[in-house]
Amino acid sequence: MRLPEVVSAIRRSGGDTVAIGEQDIAAAARRLASIGLYAEPTSATAAAAIDLFRAGGAIRPGETTVVVLTGSGLKAADAMRELLG
Repeated sequence: MRLPEVVSAIRRSGGDTVAIGEQDIAAAARRLASIGLYAEPTSATAAAAIDLFRAGGAIRPGETTVVVLTGSGLKAADAMRELLG
């Protein structure tokens, strides 16, 4: 893991990070799937973080935010079957 490098980049950029629970990851995966985006759980984690950043004020109303979904749910078919039911 490259934790020291990640933490350093967050600090240098003035960025932020949040911890995402399994239920929030599953909810994000289902929400993405409902709009036709079959993203694997790791990518769904990024989408789930948006809600927490909004709630905490890191993303303000009217701001544009981009979430890159890098992995297809096809890579994690068993995990997706479990998440999506």
